Amino acid sequence: GLFPRDRNINSYMSQADKLVGFIGVKPGRNIEIIPTFVSMLSQERENGDFRNTSERYDPGLTIHWGFMSNMKLSATFNPDFSQIEADAAELNVNPQYAIYYSEKRPFFLEGSDLFSFNIPAVRFRSFADPEWGVKITGKEGRNSLGLLIVKDSLTNFTIPNSFYSFTRSFEKENIGAVLRYVREMGISANLGFVLTNREGEEYYNRVGGVNGSFNFARNERINFAAAYSRTKYPEEIAGRYGQPDTVFDGWSALGGYYHNSRSINWWWNFYLMDPFFRGDVGHVYQDNYKNTNMGINYTWRGSSGKWFRAITTGYSYTYEDNFGDTLVYKEHGLRFNYNGAKMSSVSVDLFKGEKGFLGEVFDNDRVYIYCGIRPSGTLFLSLFTRYGDEIDYSNVRQGRCLRLEPYAELNLGKRIYVELSHEYEEMTVEGEKLYTANATNITGRFHFNHRCFVRGIIQYLDCEFSQELYPYPVSSKREVIFSQILFSYKINPQTVLYLGYSDNYEGDEENPLAQRNRTVFAKAGYSFVI
Repeated sequence: GLFPRDRNINSYMSQADKLVGFIGVKPGRNIEIIPTFVSMLSQERENGDFRNTSERYDPGLTIHWGFMSNMKLSATFNPDFSQIEADAAELNVNPQYAIYYSEKRPFFLEGSDLFSFNIPAVRFRSFADPEWGVKITGKEGRNSLGLLIVKDSLTNFTIPNSFYSFTRSFEKENIGAVLRYVREMGISANLGFVLTNREGEEYYNRVGGVNGSFNFARNERINFAAAYSRTKYPEEIAGRYGQPDTVFDGWSALGGYYHNSRSINWWWNFYLMDPFFRGDVGHVYQDNYKNTNMGINYTWRGSSGKWFRAITTGYSYTYEDNFGDTLVYKEHGLRFNYNGAKMSSVSVDLFKGEKGFLGEVFDNDRVYIYCGIRPSGTLFLSLFTRYGDEIDYSNVRQGRCLRLEPYAELNLGKRIYVELSHEYEEMTVEGEKLYTANATNITGRFHFNHRCFVRGIIQYLDCEFSQELYPYPVSSKREVIFSQILFSYKINPQTVLYLGYSDNYEGDEENPLAQRNRTVFAKAGYSFVI
């Protein structure tokens, strides 16, 4: 609902209205049992024909129990997430750090805010292929609690560094666990802790951490977090990727001071992570760095009927090095933002700086421009542009990069939704084009009624490389097309029927674009409420 808000008070929830009138409400037993059955047929092309065929017929079970008014126990066994929307195709042609994809699986999304922690030691996407999971989430009075235990049939490792990182997956089982507790201290402060553990054959990673946030004045806020880890890698990981072959400990810490008022915002924060901190139930994609950031923004706010709603200008400074006092990056930033009618927005960010990589220092001057507008209730359009210096990480040399990201969203009533996004990127080195890359994502949904819909996804990736500019062999071309279509019928959110089909086309300079694999799947679930 709507309630008056004072922008000079650095707290949102403390100004919210209190809900009243819920007297004498008696909860039921709140037990929901959802058996599911999944069948899947997959084929892979071999020597021009679809020869490799695999079939799966798997039962599964999910249970929810609201054992207290604000506490819920959930358990899932042999879950299947094939009906979940595919991750958007992203350009990963010139990566510096391992990419993290957002969580979309319902079992992990529900109550996920209770597990949030400032340091990235808790990110549920680290659970790759769960066999079973148990979760308790809820809030009682001023206390919030989250507990999650998952058995995973795959073990993903993210190997971090100051300047790069990558992820590898191994077919080894592990059990991961997260315990999170937060205590509210009045309406403007909280204090909490987190414990995580992931353990497998000849391997474990354990993390303990605390964090807090305090609004000690009308416009002033501080926060902090600290975590300590202990890790033992299997010999396969330690030997192959240069990690310690014995038990090793690491730590991380952050803190910040923030002043937020109606017109002026300013801040200072720091982030430290030593070379041996690991958070394998999360996404620690970088280690061995010391980062400090500060800045100030000033906002002019327009009254009703003016040509602007808000105009913001600002300055920021960031410096980051590692524990060997080697520069990671530093930059000065200038920002301009305009917000107007029809949800229109224009932002321009200018950065001047330098970036270190593997013992060399490169220019890192660039500009970001974003424009967005909703001309009607059915249409939203935006364009993001990035241009400036970039490092060619594969060859450790200076380059320049242009990146364009147009986006469109169309809502036609309650039945039709279409989302179109595209990413274009080109890199030049010494005046010659190193590569061009395109990634297109199209998602469409048609709702027959409130119970039934069909969703289609098409993703296209096209990359071209100048072979003569690489010191090692590369293919001059790569193409990938992924498609997925899903039919869904729901009697209620848990009594569902899914029917789906997906396939992949791949091609390069030697092999024309052709279908490489295809999958048909069906899932049925029925909810028994007790």
